[in-house]
Amino acid sequence: MDSDPTRQKEILQTYLWSCAGYAVATYLLAIGDRHLENLMITKNGNFFHLDFGFILGKNPPGKKQYSPIRLNVEIISGMGGAKSKGYDDFKNKTIDAFLQLRNHRHYILNILTLMVDAGLKDLPSDDYGRILREMDKRFLPHLSNEEARDHFEQIIHESVHAIFANLIYEPLHNLAVWWKY
Repeated sequence: MDSDPTRQKEILQTYLWSCAGYAVATYLLAIGDRHLENLMITKNGNFFHLDFGFILGKNPPGKKQYSPIRLNVEIISGMGGAKSKGYDDFKNKTIDAFLQLRNHRHYILNILTLMVDAGLKDLPSDDYGRILREMDKRFLPHLSNEEARDHFEQIIHESVHAIFANLIYEPLHNLAVWWKY
């Protein structure tokens, strides 16, 4: 890591903001197969995901997404830990981004509706209504903005502390990969 304090702050801010962006995107698009091998970070702090083969609620056969957002202790410790200013900044940026997108959910859903004929395997024309209804529910349309803020903060908290995803799913995935090779 860079020893310049100003550069360290820039790297941390890049990390926090990119984590926030991906947290909202993977939640709203219900991107599956989010094991740790599909998460990367650059030396400049850009956190990013790989492998978008399972979207809109689809997961690999026999696998389930065990938390709404793929967050774990390691990701949070990169922010300074669960009690840090960095983690608070991440939560606030994530919630603000979610609320901004929530205000435009009809546009997002309309864009997906226009994509039905694009041939995406995860957005089939015979099932797109159900998929879009599920996505609409993730926007929490029945809640006020303040209620949605509180609920989404709870989703973040539950995702960070998802015991099955962090203590069982990830080790099983690693074992399966080891066994495969």
